[in-house]
Amino acid sequence: MTSWRRSMWILLCALHISLLPAQQRPIEAADCVEIRRVPRDLSMRREITINRQGSLAAYLVQAPNLKTNRNDVQLHILPLSGDMTQKDRVVFRAEGISQLQWLEDGKHVAVLVSDRVTKAIVLVDVVRHTRETILESAGDVREFSVDGKGNRVVYGTEVAHIPPPSPSQDPAAIASGYRIAFANDRASMFPRRSINVLSKGRDGVWKRPIRLMLMSPFTSRELTHFPYILSLRLSLSPNGRYLTLSYLEHAAEMSAEWRDSAQIKSMMGRGYDPEVTVLEDLATNVATVPIGTAWSMSIPLWSNDGRAFVLTAAAPINSKWEDDAIRQRKDPSQEFSLFWVDPTLKQVATIPAHPASINDQPLLWKSSGELLVQTNEDAITTFVSRGGAWNELSRLQLPFPASSHLVHMATDGTSVIGDYQDPATPPEIFRYIPGGRMEVLTALNPQFQLLQVAPTRQIRWETSTGVAVTGLLFMPPNYVVGTRYPLVIGTKPVQSDFFCDSGWTHYPSFAPQPLADSGIMYLVETPPRGGTATDDPEHYPKGYPGGIGEAEFNMDKWDSAISALDRMGIIDPKRIGIIGYSHTGWLTEFILAHSRNHFRAATTADNIQYNLSEYWLNFSPSMAQSFESLYGGPPYGQSLRNWETYSLSFNLEKIHTPLLLETMGYGTQYDTQMTIPLNLAVRFETVVGLSRLKRPVELYYYPTEEHQLDHPRARLASLQRNVDWYRFWLQGYERPQPEDVTQYDRWRVMRGVQDDAAGTSAWRK
Repeated sequence: MTSWRRSMWILLCALHISLLPAQQRPIEAADCVEIRRVPRDLSMRREITINRQGSLAAYLVQAPNLKTNRNDVQLHILPLSGDMTQKDRVVFRAEGISQLQWLEDGKHVAVLVSDRVTKAIVLVDVVRHTRETILESAGDVREFSVDGKGNRVVYGTEVAHIPPPSPSQDPAAIASGYRIAFANDRASMFPRRSINVLSKGRDGVWKRPIRLMLMSPFTSRELTHFPYILSLRLSLSPNGRYLTLSYLEHAAEMSAEWRDSAQIKSMMGRGYDPEVTVLEDLATNVATVPIGTAWSMSIPLWSNDGRAFVLTAAAPINSKWEDDAIRQRKDPSQEFSLFWVDPTLKQVATIPAHPASINDQPLLWKSSGELLVQTNEDAITTFVSRGGAWNELSRLQLPFPASSHLVHMATDGTSVIGDYQDPATPPEIFRYIPGGRMEVLTALNPQFQLLQVAPTRQIRWETSTGVAVTGLLFMPPNYVVGTRYPLVIGTKPVQSDFFCDSGWTHYPSFAPQPLADSGIMYLVETPPRGGTATDDPEHYPKGYPGGIGEAEFNMDKWDSAISALDRMGIIDPKRIGIIGYSHTGWLTEFILAHSRNHFRAATTADNIQYNLSEYWLNFSPSMAQSFESLYGGPPYGQSLRNWETYSLSFNLEKIHTPLLLETMGYGTQYDTQMTIPLNLAVRFETVVGLSRLKRPVELYYYPTEEHQLDHPRARLASLQRNVDWYRFWLQGYERPQPEDVTQYDRWRVMRGVQDDAAGTSAWRK
């Protein structure tokens, strides 16, 4: 062969190889952990925002770093004027950035910056690329709000729980013995925050912060610490005079008007306190109740003139909206609407978003007075007030398929910026101009083009009572028709995220893509867009004590799913796993003890168990009420029978499934057996019981993590551990060189003991 021909042959071979599709490797747990996405903050602030002028958009991108075990965050600024091809720029990087808030000038963004030592509220000049630190604190600052000109900041600081002085430090009490106080009526499981006001003087210098002391308009008590669930939803009016906040009030101490409300009675019966919304006049130090709601789902958005605000909230007590919900036999505390509130005129009106849902989030007040609201995930509606009533002016429907999930959106009334994802598409930033085209501004995760993304299939099935359920089934990439595959069920309902793990929520244990790529099908329930899961109390079967109908319904739902997939001939009903987290962890444990199906492996993560250990160790009147409402009474007297029939404490012998338990430590180490963290101690009843019954069980503790895993290494450990767990029990597979070199030794022993104990019992059939 001549040199020329040889050169042409080599060139053609190279061209042929370059045209072949790149070899895609299976997705691993680490790939899921390292996904870049726009973060979500528990303060409920949006992490994609547009300034009032419509000239600049700001958004955050979180980039988990396994090497440093940090979640690095970048602040991006995107010019909106000119053509759509302009690139954004990163103006700030830090370990933690959150809670974007534009000032009125459209050139400054206030953010909360966090690292492992300090918290700071920083003002970023996005034009000059300069930064001013407004506040730097070693304290645990968690949320803030700034006025329009940047002259006043209100921030919330976490309050450490300080127990009362212990008599064990008193020698006389030690010698004589001392009384153990028990069942304190004021005991609370909720964290608390103090609120501080920081103002700039006329000389432009920031003054010392002042602790807010609020006189409760409900109980007339002076409050300096405010209990909360997710956040206090702090919102300053543009002129800095008014502050709205939402916190938990003790229902038993509220006025008769509130206690006699149907929804407050319902909440008290379930052991809940209302989360009230209060307005504090910072000039007069007078607190009022601008809207009598017992629950809100958004941060109030103030009008540009500071005279009114809007928020998504439950029906105010003793209102016509509460009466309407009761007439329709609905729970008023769960019926959300978008409300317009004028505190000065003491007026409240609904804004008729259709369909009403908790996704109705106010986005922007235009200078004309028009209000733009995100109504459902894929729509923006413009409302206008005419003659004292709010009416829909126009609606923009974004051209996204139903399988997509839009977590954040922002608009200036002309274009829309947001983040987009679906089960097959990792998060990316888009821009849409009505009448124009959709533009992907930033593909945040291009590495997935080289990874083997498992295909998904929308499925529908019915419970035994005919309730329709929809779900997403992850299929092995090389699925072979006629083959019956193992199945893992994820019981926590999820939206249509890119499910490498559980999406932005970072639930522990959930690993659909790595499991599907390993040849295990994975099923999750997907509620309809803008709606909720089918787990509606109206569907619960009757005739069960307290709240047991919910557990029976969920068991029927997943038993029916297994039957439907078995009839389709795509799963092996003898190789089924199930994962529960938080509330669905209790449902999963109930299913393991009572289902007609025999699960081959299971995980429950950081969940309530409704067992005797929790009832005794976590005892408070509100906790007791919650447990007793579930079983129809306490574990004594006539209601003891209900506990014996349904509680995990009395049904451990029915569980033969290998069970992996994961528990979060919320910052508390487990050092010695004399100092057992409470969240860990309540798991010992299950672990000891199953161990004594010679049932396979493992317990893992994550001391630095909270309810949703945050640090990259903890996320990786949980995902990989669960992949290993299900591959071992459902496929008999052992991963070479696992991080825990003894895990398969332990699991093989468990399997051997279980085989010896089970013999030919039903779970092995």
